[in-house]
Amino acid sequence: MDKFKITEEEINQTILHSPYSLADSPAGIGLNAKEVKKYFYQFIRVFANKINIHLNDIGKTLENYDELCTAFDLIDDLQETDKALGLQITTSINEHNQKNDAHMDIREKIENELLRHDVSVKSHEDIRKTLKSLLDKADVAYRLASGKSRVYSCEDVFDVIEYINENSEIHAGDLFLVANQDEPDFTVFEAGLSNVPNGAEEIDVSDLANGEMEFVSGKSYYFGGVRLVASYGNLETSLLAKNEDLEALENELFKSIEETENSLSALESALALKENATEMVETSEQEITLFKNVEYILGLITSLAIALPEETSGIESIVNFRTGAGAPSFDAPSEIVFSGDDCSGGRFYPITHRIYEINVKEVMGILSARVGATDYEVIE
Repeated sequence: MDKFKITEEEINQTILHSPYSLADSPAGIGLNAKEVKKYFYQFIRVFANKINIHLNDIGKTLENYDELCTAFDLIDDLQETDKALGLQITTSINEHNQKNDAHMDIREKIENELLRHDVSVKSHEDIRKTLKSLLDKADVAYRLASGKSRVYSCEDVFDVIEYINENSEIHAGDLFLVANQDEPDFTVFEAGLSNVPNGAEEIDVSDLANGEMEFVSGKSYYFGGVRLVASYGNLETSLLAKNEDLEALENELFKSIEETENSLSALESALALKENATEMVETSEQEITLFKNVEYILGLITSLAIALPEETSGIESIVNFRTGAGAPSFDAPSEIVFSGDDCSGGRFYPITHRIYEINVKEVMGILSARVGATDYEVIE
């Protein structure tokens, strides 16, 4: 009957499909809950299959029906056990997933790693360097756009070095223009450095004085905490103004502005005393009061009455109108003396179809009205 026994190999195969074969931390090797769950019941099916093979052999050899029924009862029991065990495993996994302390050690480890990552100065070091580079470039662009970058006129490279030694207010974007055509101009790329940056050559004053140092356009140089980029722009530095020259010009400009403002004030005072230019007034009113420096344009009238203001000293006024087919009535203060066309005895008598212009003006205390007329029928 040894051939019906479960072999060691079959037992090992069954164990390989059981929870015993799982790692201590299934999630660490990428297994999810569904996959882990299979290991708690899958081995039963494997084991049952092994048993079924042997039971099949038994069925072929057994002659006793009762023994065969016993074998089938054993299979039924195994199936029931398999079903019960499967339900138990599902319930246990669900309870495990709902617990707040499930995999607490894993959760704490993840939180600690994230915390160390957030506070570490080395985290995302490449991104930090890129951001710093972008900020530096943006600062240079901002200074150039806002006019905060400065231009310094220097005779030679020694003047550039001397200025860097004596001044701390040097910023990225500042420009050193060198008058010596054999030497380059320098643009400040970085300032406030403590070490020679990668790719930059330190300026040695001794080598420079001995003529042993040559500058290359586009190359970076370092001196006194400042990184400089050489460029042969050949700009005419003699045309650039120095600070003292600009200050003198600024003083002259302010002086000129002050003199101009004084002249404008005097001109405004003079204009305040000047009489206004003649004002043109179009109206259809047939009763008007004459005012100083006003010209009235009345159009076609059938009657007209002229009045004077309370103050007539220096008055000058003009009245224009046209008459139609009927002679209009006309009334004016007796102080006004009329002369000219259609006037008689100091009075004015307008007639039909004419265009009149009356110029009223005070002359030596007398209000004189000079009348000029044009036949409207002739014009038509």
